[in-house]
Amino acid sequence: MRYALFGVMALAVLCPSSAIGQEPPQARPGDRIRITAPPCGLQRQEATLASLDGEVLLATAPPGAEIRCPVQSVTMLEASTGTRRRGWKPVVLGLGIGTGLGFLTAGAIAGNDDSTGDDDVGVGLMAAGALIGGAGIGLIAGVVVGLTHTEDWREVEMPVQPFVVRSADGRTGLGLSVPVRR
Repeated sequence: MRYALFGVMALAVLCPSSAIGQEPPQARPGDRIRITAPPCGLQRQEATLASLDGEVLLATAPPGAEIRCPVQSVTMLEASTGTRRRGWKPVVLGLGIGTGLGFLTAGAIAGNDDSTGDDDVGVGLMAAGALIGGAGIGLIAGVVVGLTHTEDWREVEMPVQPFVVRSADGRTGLGLSVPVRR
């Protein structure tokens, strides 16, 4: 009996119905958003959210244009989580690519040597210069890319939305907008 009670208590602690902080992300007015709604002609359009109710999404695009789109037409809505630097990954990648291109150039220089051996030092220096130059150019390119900022986005859960559909012949139907992950 004691073990059964311990098991029930462990399940109650380890399997909560909804964990704290696990509610789906929401977009609030003033947030930077990215909207995908093909019927409205929007493909990952960046804007600032004005309002989002059960029927219409209102937003302002960067030049000041107003976006008004039915919620059932929105296939994906993302909210910005801010910008960050790209870090060291592009630096290492640029250095590696530059070094690889330097190796290829150095190999081409050394492979095209048809001299009798009098100028082996010159060919070797040119090959070393190509290797060092390629690595240097790759390193500089990687640092430039690494210092740029990128914006991170998170998908906002769109609620299931019922809506009324009216056909041209006067019939009325009920539709349901359900978010679908790709």
